[in-house]
Amino acid sequence: MAKKQIQNYAFNPGVAGAGTLKFVGQYNEDQLLLITNITAKEVLASFADSQKPFAVSFIQVDPNTNDPDFPTAHDSADVITKITFLYDTSAYSSSDSVQIFVQTEEQTVRPWDFGTDAIERSRVAQPQSMLDADFEYGIQPTKWQSLDLFRNYPSLYEVPGTNIGIASIVTDASASNNFIGPSRITVQSVLDHGLSEGDPISLRGVDDSVFGYSKAEGTF
Repeated sequence: MAKKQIQNYAFNPGVAGAGTLKFVGQYNEDQLLLITNITAKEVLASFADSQKPFAVSFIQVDPNTNDPDFPTAHDSADVITKITFLYDTSAYSSSDSVQIFVQTEEQTVRPWDFGTDAIERSRVAQPQSMLDADFEYGIQPTKWQSLDLFRNYPSLYEVPGTNIGIASIVTDASASNNFIGPSRITVQSVLDHGLSEGDPISLRGVDDSVFGYSKAEGTF
């Protein structure tokens, strides 16, 4: 069970037995939780208030003879609920704001009005950035092509089209320190690399058949 607030209604106050409140949909008396006149700050009807009796009836929606208060009701429902107040409501005005809470069989969750179109479909928009999620499913021609992490923090990314042709890579594999610790790596490029001291570089595709290749592969 869920609680629902009725937004569209027609309030016509009057003497006992003449004042009415109508809204689209079929709701039995045991489903009417609370009806309040917000303008007058008074309760109009409640299932727990016997001092303000009311009667519930239903109007069948006929598309050929539309209800004057709900001319398009046949687009969304077959029945209009009509509440007749069995006490005098003539002191109120038809322009008063009324709050209606009813109990429904199931709960409906929907986004705010702009999030749905005219037939209650969710509005969607084409992604304008590669940051949506699609970069996770393959290499993309953006800065996310190769994102390196340092202690689980993004450190640097590869700029596409900046590959430098390599003639040779030589490493001493820390031979001077019994193959433990830092090693000296010498990279010979085919053409002028244009790098400055301190520029980040990424070495990939080193021949793994060469002893100590892992010392030369990675980001520096």
